[in-house]
Amino acid sequence: MKKVFLFGALALFAAGTIFTVISCDEDNPINCTQKAAEYTEAAANYLEDDSDANCNTLKNAIEDYLDTDCPLLTDALRTSLQVELEALPCY
Repeated sequence: MKKVFLFGALALFAAGTIFTVISCDEDNPINCTQKAAEYTEAAANYLEDDSDANCNTLKNAIEDYLDTDCPLLTDALRTSLQVELEALPCY
């Protein structure tokens, strides 16, 4: 179940990566794009290997991404990420 949920979230973020690059705050575009990419990579790694190390990396990536002010992070997406975060066994 968790892998299905993570795969859906990963697909959503992969599709939104171009939007993120285009829509990020001009004051901090690297942070916005970098955090999205870090989340995507951590989620993919966790899907391949759900070790404690990958779980903690994903947890940190989600927390860091939630701390950004990217336009892509709508209230619904923030809620989805928070639910994903709380569902991680290393939370």
